[in-house]
Amino acid sequence: MFPTHLVAGFVTALCLQLQKVLGAENSSSVAPLSFAPSGYWDGIDGSWSTFVVELGTPPQPVRLLPSITGQAIWAVMPQACHNSSSYNICSSDRGGIFATNQSSTWEQKGMFVLPLNPQNYLPFYGDAMLGFETVTPKLDGPHYEVRTLDHQVVANYAAEDFYIGALGLSPLSINITSVNDSHPSLLGTLRAENHISSTSYGYTAGANYSEWPLNNGGSLTFGGYDSARMDVTRNLTIVGGADTYRPMLVGIENIKSGSSELLDGPIVAGLDSLVSQIWLPASACRHFESAFGLVWNSTHQLYIVNETQHSTLLAQNPAITFTLSTGSAQNKDERLDITFPYAAFDLTAKPPFAGLNETAYYFPLKPATDEVQYTLGRTFLQEAYMIADYDRASFSLFPAVFPQYGTSKLISIVPPEDISHATATENGLKNGLSQAAIGGIVIATVIFILLVVATIVFRICHGRRQKTGKVASGVSNVWEKPELANDRTYDQSELEARMIREPRHELPTSANTTELQGSDFRPPLQEMSADPNSSGLCPPQPIREPL
Repeated sequence: MFPTHLVAGFVTALCLQLQKVLGAENSSSVAPLSFAPSGYWDGIDGSWSTFVVELGTPPQPVRLLPSITGQAIWAVMPQACHNSSSYNICSSDRGGIFATNQSSTWEQKGMFVLPLNPQNYLPFYGDAMLGFETVTPKLDGPHYEVRTLDHQVVANYAAEDFYIGALGLSPLSINITSVNDSHPSLLGTLRAENHISSTSYGYTAGANYSEWPLNNGGSLTFGGYDSARMDVTRNLTIVGGADTYRPMLVGIENIKSGSSELLDGPIVAGLDSLVSQIWLPASACRHFESAFGLVWNSTHQLYIVNETQHSTLLAQNPAITFTLSTGSAQNKDERLDITFPYAAFDLTAKPPFAGLNETAYYFPLKPATDEVQYTLGRTFLQEAYMIADYDRASFSLFPAVFPQYGTSKLISIVPPEDISHATATENGLKNGLSQAAIGGIVIATVIFILLVVATIVFRICHGRRQKTGKVASGVSNVWEKPELANDRTYDQSELEARMIREPRHELPTSANTTELQGSDFRPPLQEMSADPNSSGLCPPQPIREPL
């Protein structure tokens, strides 16, 4: 018979090892979820790739634009088109209508103010009827099973400032009236229910100006990313958070077009896919005016481009390069250049956008009234691919690429606690035992053999001590159970797949993160929680009080 404490030690060590292996298998074997682009190019402020989500019972399909800063789903209500000359055309132009009175699963909460936060830094507003609804995202590929999520927060609205509905990407919980009235976001729910391996996503907006056979539509992947849509040889990773409403801040060191310098000095801007324009200092806007012959229309608050100027710029096709940084003085050598063709800024505006009465070409640039308004909108994400990894409190930017249509290479992102035991998988599950499982079994077997040998030695020594009646001084009779190693080693294939670097510097925690002071760069400072229901760059705050 083995001594009881040895058996207990073996069982404990074996259980801990198997628990780690099985946990790693569960996380690493979950395939990322790729959302299917709708195939439409929607919008009145440009042509944007949308994604389909079905709402309610029976399901009503709507086309939505991903929102980096949002948590809830925004869907246009029927009243938005009641005054239109053609309800059907209006409904189609707005990405589809969600009628709450035609759904048996709609639970109404009340009327609130969009964009659901009290610190809206851009001049867009609206009212929305908030409620809870059944949501079914349309995933890409026939092998994906339908995933219907219950009790998701949906904002039903009519405001024209947000002409197309929004799909919130943030995992932050949605606190409606108080911190005690908290509800999970779509990404938070997917992670909590183990539909994805980590609290992460990859996104690029797509580019209508890239032509067939290139895959020019938007790309959205939860729980990982599509490495076929980005230049994996170049990236910029920023660790930490900023504030609740501008969760992803990036430094802009310079903007150039040919020999023209378009930015007087470094600034920090927020990524925000809910808006289409790029908001820069007024001085930068003046440089753009000189370089491209732009004229500001004060009536419509747009850089409207006339036919002659439009033809000239298309013929010249000037390239514009953004030099990005971490926004940190401690990491000022880290840079990423993303170059845009002029076509990325050649947008078409249609009524009723900006009060227009007819279709017009425009350049998607806006002068910011203060530093908080510096924003890189959806225009920027046409040529940039971003990965948000909330489990590591980081996001990464890559130049976007446009492969042949139908090309994808989905990569799972594993959570930090599983890195030493799991490898990112491509396009679903790998059959059979993974290296992590095999390694765990080997380790458990080695532990068992060592314990058997130790037991034999113990019995021999114990017998000798009984014969001599003496115990050597300084020798304990208590078995010290070895701790399982947790070296967090990376295997090469995972490093190549993830392309997300570990933090290389400590982030201060006491600095004020809500204000930017000229060119005094600050890294995003607050860390994100790993809780999938409340993870994010800051603790979630209550949205505005009901109207």
